[in-house]
Amino acid sequence: MRCLRRTTKPTCKKTGGKRRRYTMIFSAAASIAAAVAVAVIFINRPSEKVDWFAGVADDPVAVYLAYSEKVTLMYGEILSRDLEDRWERTVGSIAEETVPMIDQLPDELDDAAKAIILKEYYGELLDGLDKINKIKEL
Repeated sequence: MRCLRRTTKPTCKKTGGKRRRYTMIFSAAASIAAAVAVAVIFINRPSEKVDWFAGVADDPVAVYLAYSEKVTLMYGEILSRDLEDRWERTVGSIAEETVPMIDQLPDELDDAAKAIILKEYYGELLDGLDKINKIKEL
């Protein structure tokens, strides 16, 4: 409330009523938009982790071949959409390897240990591509 004193008797006016109403409406709209965004992100998340290599033996070559097959399918599916350049670069940086991880593992590790490492590493990459794929479906 703002009071003006023009003469001996002060006159008071209400100010900010419209401003307060617009602020409340904007706050409510922003809260709803944030809730919808959070719901979209978390509803589309898988509740449990996907086992990308179910049924693949503990052979590093078999793991790498399974990964190559899956990443090729996902890569093609994601890039078949009309994407911005930054999405294409992100997908490319996840899917393309200069030196495959299988070639970087030391020879001292046995095949079972190599397969475990590759399943974890390539599983994370596939999870990332899967998340991008789900986001771009919206």
